[in-house]
Amino acid sequence: VHISLGNIRFDGNHLRGKVTATKGDKEVKSTKEDFAIGDRVTINHKKISSQRIFEIKKINIRTVSVRDSIGTFRVSPSLLGLVVSAKYA
Repeated sequence: VHISLGNIRFDGNHLRGKVTATKGDKEVKSTKEDFAIGDRVTINHKKISSQRIFEIKKINIRTVSVRDSIGTFRVSPSLLGLVVSAKYA
């Protein structure tokens, strides 16, 4: 169980806070350093099928440009999942 303590406020009479508990392993978000040009990835988003495989074309400052046979997308690295590294392709 992971417990996250959010904002804590005190207004002179009352102390208020928000606590969030999550059961299971903590999800680690990917960063752009986890990827290289040529890597095969999936996009973890409700509008994109998890069966689609994309290839990384460019790594920008805040986004990663990926491409498949249908089109090109700019995506946050935290939404990407590595399928095959370019080192092992």
